[in-house]
Amino acid sequence: MGGSDLARLEELLVRSVHSDGEADRFFLSRLDDAALARDLLEIAEESESGDARMAGAYWISQCAPSLLRPLEGRLLGLMDCGWDSVAVHAMMALANIRSRAALEKMIDEKIRPCLYWEAAALRCYLPPAEEQEEPS
Repeated sequence: MGGSDLARLEELLVRSVHSDGEADRFFLSRLDDAALARDLLEIAEESESGDARMAGAYWISQCAPSLLRPLEGRLLGLMDCGWDSVAVHAMMALANIRSRAALEKMIDEKIRPCLYWEAAALRCYLPPAEEQEEPS
């Protein structure tokens, strides 16, 4: 999307945060649009509008897993953006694709600092990386 299209998309995201039904319907009807998912991620990563970033991350988390898998690396980065209202939705998007890297990151960076033994126990639930099945 071009700059003016991204600006229009940001406006819809802000309206969505404020429960605008038309904006919500726009996103709900396009949860299988790969180009939109990439644009939403760009907004969640870079927008100057906190509302647009938060809503962009939320709508990404609602997208089809097949659209999210190619974005896994960028979503992992979004977990560290410093905005909890964005990072939580990135974590949910990664949970929807069963991202092992995200799970390991949550255990090591979110749980272990506060709950060492709980994190160690959770690590035991993970199969060795070489035994993990590829998503179909």
